[in-house]
Amino acid sequence: MKRIVIHIGYPKTATTTLQEAVFVKLHQKKKINYLGKTNFIRYSKGKQFILSNSLINSVVFDIPFQERVNISETKLNIISNEDLCLIPYFKEIQTKKKVVDPFLYPRKLKTYFENFADEIIIFVTLRNQTELIYSSYVERYHLFKDDEKRNSFNKFLLKEIDNLADIYRVFRFSDILTEYSNIFGRKNIHILLYEDLKYDQHFFCKELSRIIDVQSSILENLLAMNNLRNKRKTKEGYYAEIVEARKITNVLKKLPNNRVIDVLL
Repeated sequence: MKRIVIHIGYPKTATTTLQEAVFVKLHQKKKINYLGKTNFIRYSKGKQFILSNSLINSVVFDIPFQERVNISETKLNIISNEDLCLIPYFKEIQTKKKVVDPFLYPRKLKTYFENFADEIIIFVTLRNQTELIYSSYVERYHLFKDDEKRNSFNKFLLKEIDNLADIYRVFRFSDILTEYSNIFGRKNIHILLYEDLKYDQHFFCKELSRIIDVQSSILENLLAMNNLRNKRKTKEGYYAEIVEARKITNVLKKLPNNRVIDVLL
């Protein structure tokens, strides 16, 4: 039976950690068939990661993709890619290319995989939206650093206030998850929280174990050995982003009519 798990990792939900510390290691131990995304040059001499990356690009940019990704019949197949929940506004500025509406990705993924996968499971990692919205801007700050009207988060929000609902539409979790549920069926949609990974790793690994059929103790050991993407709780890194996000939320609540906070949250 050919089974595939598609992991949709929202920004700053430890997606890279899961990719490199868990999925790649499980692939190397022959416990899963990991199809990407990750640093395929570093981890693979074959082309399977390249193919899966090309597949996701075909979904995002509406590019024809005819090749078959190597699906295993005996192992669980996993694809992990944060571009499946990208913000088109940022991606189009970055690439100068038109991006497909992420709400159309579920149908495009179903169309591609349904002919040679017997079961398709969707696994989504989420985190607090206030932190997510701010960190997504920080991650793309290089796009705006020379723009006097958008080179701070406050400026960006106020400049784009009439467009925020569209820009951050993919962060309306219930809407996007409903779309995936309509296409793949509610029983095939699984949600894990970044906050659980951060504060209760044992619980997170138990939940992930149920999705990918790997013992939770193995997952805990892999995460315990991992030091990728870990940043100390200082005034740098993720901690600084969270502190700043909370400051900004408090500022936004004081704006007339709370227009920004109403749109975003």
